[in-house]
Amino acid sequence: YYRGRQSLRRLYAYGAASSDSSLQQADAVVQLADWDLLYSHNSQAMESYELAQSMLQEGGAAESSIEQLFGPPTPVVLPAFQPNPLARDETRAENGYIDVEFEITRYGRSRAVEILDDANATRAAKQDLMALIRSSRYRPRLTEGAFAEVTPVRMRYYLYE
Repeated sequence: YYRGRQSLRRLYAYGAASSDSSLQQADAVVQLADWDLLYSHNSQAMESYELAQSMLQEGGAAESSIEQLFGPPTPVVLPAFQPNPLARDETRAENGYIDVEFEITRYGRSRAVEILDDANATRAAKQDLMALIRSSRYRPRLTEGAFAEVTPVRMRYYLYE
């Protein structure tokens, strides 16, 4: 944990020293916050997320930039530097889908997972998706400009051969 955090702090310091844009600096702060949250340093992570949000707002970042960091259609699964297992793979042909709804808490945990609809999904695929959602940690989401205690998410998970 500590080595990884030191590396991320250095990246932020290099970016700040080289006068990176507020979006790049905020992204570095979000990476630090993701790392803290992944290792259950919840209060430290939330302080960093809020700092990144204020950096973006004070820097005049477009609402779409803030949305991309804190509220994309597909939730950000931590660690964010690895491929998101919930993201759609545009290079492969889908052979089905599962529509799912769940809540993400302020500290990146999931709860209240419910399958809404599916097409061509096996029982095993549905169980695997539910296990993935329950066992993953997520970046908290902004709701009306604040990190809510709980944020509902509804998404489509695609199945591949």
